[in-house]
Amino acid sequence: MHRQRCVGWIVAAAGILIGCYRPPDQGTLVRGFFAHRSAFERLLDLAAADRGYRRISRGRIPPIGMSAERFMQYTELFREAGIGNGLTRFAGYPRAVFLIVSSEVPIGGKGRSIGYAYSPEPLAPLADSVRMPALPFEIHRGGGHRATFRRLDGGWYLYCDADW
Repeated sequence: MHRQRCVGWIVAAAGILIGCYRPPDQGTLVRGFFAHRSAFERLLDLAAADRGYRRISRGRIPPIGMSAERFMQYTELFREAGIGNGLTRFAGYPRAVFLIVSSEVPIGGKGRSIGYAYSPEPLAPLADSVRMPALPFEIHRGGGHRATFRRLDGGWYLYCDADW
């Protein structure tokens, strides 16, 4: 009886997770980029001036050494551009800036993020469509990494990045 109850709770929790999971829609992201292009360009200018910061979150606390006024500039632009999780620079892409729309740690995974990237150098692998995860979990054997990019305009891309 206890085992059946536990299985029931697990199935219910999985159903809730799957039902509530809404990854960003690729078409919406593309339209959002072009509708708010000036905010993206201003974020890129700020990031270039603040090269010493690897991560700038959309939270309430600025990174160590950043003024509250400067951080407020970022948070206002994040809001305008629809950036839900801030800015980061991934080690594997030393000249790129990533603007994270959505990030999560899926069930059974290390993490994934979806958003926009800017790089003065081409990013690869390129695809006509970025694979947006349909479920809040992925099953893989071993560990790995997958990133895909879709060119938007100039050095701007949509991206999906996953580690497992």
